[in-house]
Amino acid sequence: EHRLASPVLGPVARLIRTWWFDHAINLVIVVNAVGMGFEVDSGEEERSLFSTLEDVFLSIFVVELTCQVLIYRWHYLVTWWGQLDLWIVVCGVCSQWLPSVLDPSGVLASALAFRIIRILRISRGVRLMPRFRVLWLMVRGLAAAVHTLTWSMVILTAVIYAFGILGVELLPREWDFWQTFEEEGAIVRVHFGSLPRTMLTLLQLTTVDSWAVVVRPLMARRFILVPYFLAFLGVSAIAVMNLVTGVIVETSFAAASKEAESDEKLEFVQMQKLMHEVTDLLQAGDLDKSGDLTRNELITAYSNDPAVRQMVDHLGGLAELLDLFEVFDDSGDGRLTVVQLRRGFASYRGNPVLCVLRHLMNHFHSFEQELWSFLLREKYGDDRLGVSTLGASTL
Repeated sequence: EHRLASPVLGPVARLIRTWWFDHAINLVIVVNAVGMGFEVDSGEEERSLFSTLEDVFLSIFVVELTCQVLIYRWHYLVTWWGQLDLWIVVCGVCSQWLPSVLDPSGVLASALAFRIIRILRISRGVRLMPRFRVLWLMVRGLAAAVHTLTWSMVILTAVIYAFGILGVELLPREWDFWQTFEEEGAIVRVHFGSLPRTMLTLLQLTTVDSWAVVVRPLMARRFILVPYFLAFLGVSAIAVMNLVTGVIVETSFAAASKEAESDEKLEFVQMQKLMHEVTDLLQAGDLDKSGDLTRNELITAYSNDPAVRQMVDHLGGLAELLDLFEVFDDSGDGRLTVVQLRRGFASYRGNPVLCVLRHLMNHFHSFEQELWSFLLREKYGDDRLGVSTLGASTL
């Protein structure tokens, strides 16, 4: 906060806090990702254009990271998003600028390592995921299930290995029998000729990929293979795969529940901050020290006190607070206590019903003024008494 007062860092801090700056960076990420797709299919003539565009995009990311570090210092780099931004910039510099500096001939840029680093630039798109809540929850659930999925793959590998050994005993060891059949013999030789081939075939059967083409001719020749293949399909394709699906779903629900709890905690903290701001506003605007706030006191304090003006602007502006004044004033005495202010803001925050009520109050005030103007013109020929001296209670 103290950097906002700096003549140099102040404008930068205010810039990176604006909503349009964040959206502009997200737009650059999208355009850059689309450009990478076109760059892959482009010819040598278009490569120079895409390289220039990549220099522009990379310069924008470098400037953004520099601004974030200048404002938040090392606190930004210890966050997950700060580390991701640093990774993006490092990958871009190593793949785009470093080869041209170390090797102007371009041989180094065509090396496999630098081509892989260039592909890693697509990780910039991860920054867009929090903008799409459902996608972000799915990704978080998948990331949380990685540990469990690893052990699921270990179990699946063990099952395939055990059934692979049994399959080698049942099929290739009886080659004298299978070589008498041309079609079945070719299947045994290609798909079950060794333990690695057998395991690869069983992995294919786990995904139920053309399993009937492989196993039906063999089961027709040897009935003992029927329980073997059915047992394997039941354990791997049904039991283990459903277990993996269940783990992913459960972990996704747990991640969604944790995300909801984090949102509730954040909302609670924001509400506590709002309550403190409302209390400070009442204490600063209460000119007669009566313990409550009137419309005239709010207008006077807003005009004369810069601190009150800043608090009112932060809460939505003077016009909005004056519109909400009568909505919060449930007692109808024209004065707001700290309890009424707190209860009103707590209820109004994100409540569509009170938003509609606010608009109805605005229309009511306009109708009230027009009605009194009409009545005064009918009786006196003008509205010289002034509508402002008449209130809703008089009506």
